Amino acid sequence: MYFVGIITDEKSRKYLNKIVNTQIRIDKFQVIFITENNVENMKNICFDTIVINKKIDWLGVLKNNLENTKIVINSDIYTDFKILRDFNVRVISYGFNSKATVTISSNTEECVQICIQRNILTKKDKIEQQEINIYKNENEDIYDIMILVIILLIYNKNIISLLKL
Repeated sequence: MYFVGIITDEKSRKYLNKIVNTQIRIDKFQVIFITENNVENMKNICFDTIVINKKIDWLGVLKNNLENTKIVINSDIYTDFKILRDFNVRVISYGFNSKATVTISSNTEECVQICIQRNILTKKDKIEQQEINIYKNENEDIYDIMILVIILLIYNKNIISLLKL
């Protein structure tokens, strides 16, 4: 079973939860939303991936979870990630930052073009540099779409299921 922890705000949690539970079916895959209120209960869960989509100051509480975890970080927020230096983590950054691993190369009202700027290594294979067009509704958050694309790519799920959210 793969456990994916997501640290995000309430609006994104509702959206991501809806999409993951209704449109993205991945066997042996569980998304757990980590909040400041439940972080103490997450200490002993072995997360395969942790997504950080908001500024937090309590990442140190998860230090037991960080060994050999893929960390997906929103590069447009500032959180002190010095703690990650002590662990064998693979960081995948996303956002509008030009140095991010995953960024946006184009954004219109109905479509967003996701750009994978550097290869991403997974347990099974390598995700090569590429651009992916995703059709979206006007109220969908770009960061949420990037999170979904990264998770689908990491877990070898066909990205076609995300092309029309």
